[in-house]
Amino acid sequence: MPDVVYVLLTVALFGVLGLVVRAVERL
Repeated sequence: MPDVVYVLLTVALFGVLGLVVRAVERL
């Protein structure tokens, strides 16, 4: 099983969540 794929998806998900949080804080 390519565990690396899941790790990359998790990192990308947290990255998107971080951008969303920053966008919400600016409002």
